[in-house]
Amino acid sequence: MSRFACIALGFAGLAGFAGVALGAVAAHGFPPDKKALLETASQYALIHALAIAAAALAHERVHGWSRKLFAAAAISFALGILLFSGALVALALNGKGGAAPLGGTAFLVGWALLSAAAVTSLRHHLVDQP
Repeated sequence: MSRFACIALGFAGLAGFAGVALGAVAAHGFPPDKKALLETASQYALIHALAIAAAALAHERVHGWSRKLFAAAAISFALGILLFSGALVALALNGKGGAAPLGGTAFLVGWALLSAAAVTSLRHHLVDQP
């Protein structure tokens, strides 16, 4: 496996761990408004941890632009987790969390990149196959 895939899968594992931990913390003793923020942070971290893993594994199976696009998607998802979920946790804990819109944008970019990588890979596959 490439260095990139190892790092991406390692980050996905940590993000998944953090997502489960946030969900557990949210379930125990937080006021409803803060609980909702932590639950949202948890859900987005978990969903995008899986997206990072998928992009990293796809990255290993393709070449050229598709490979670069899958890597960019994984990086964008990771930034989204850090900025979006991180901002929601900060908002729940200390009332400050202004980076959430940037994180949400990173998530959107990641999904667009994932789609572009898949289309690029399919196009390459169709051109190579008679």
